[in-house]
Amino acid sequence: LILSLAYFCSDYLFVQKNKITKDYEIEVFFNECVDINVNKKICYDRVCEDKECNKEYILYLNKWFENKLFDNRIYNGEFIDQNKSSLRFEEKFGEDIEEIFSYNPLPMSCLFALNSDFRNENEIRKLINEINQEKLVVDEVVSDFYKISKVEKVINMFFAVLLIIELVIVTVVVFYISNTIQLVIYSKKDDIEVLKLL
Repeated sequence: LILSLAYFCSDYLFVQKNKITKDYEIEVFFNECVDINVNKKICYDRVCEDKECNKEYILYLNKWFENKLFDNRIYNGEFIDQNKSSLRFEEKFGEDIEEIFSYNPLPMSCLFALNSDFRNENEIRKLINEINQEKLVVDEVVSDFYKISKVEKVINMFFAVLLIIELVIVTVVVFYISNTIQLVIYSKKDDIEVLKLL
């Protein structure tokens, strides 16, 4: 009974851990100025009304984003341009950013969802560090990595405690069964001696 309860608890925790980490995302914010090569730098013009003036900048970031999607650790992603970032701000805070500042000061970014095989502390940390190394394009990487990491540590500790409890229970059960068999043999010792004489 106790072993089956421990099994179901560990199974339930494993399912909950997968639910928590299922929607885990990394958000990457881009620099306003990007070095394309040694001689060329393109910058985003926030107050430009003409969509063409930022076309080269957006195309470069889109290309960078699409190249990242080929990484086997990334399940899918979403490129967030100025319009999407404004809509996300309005959904989250209930105010239109362009009414507040008369232009959109929010940076462009992208969201990456991770493959289930790579939703662990080491792989997430490695991916964040790799993306942070690309300082020519990336301004900042934001994630809930530390929250997920704490949850994962608590669940792993619970699994370890459950395993120890299960081992203790199995040891106690084996000890009791062994002692019971020895007591039965000892109580039948006289009968066995009589049978040997016959």
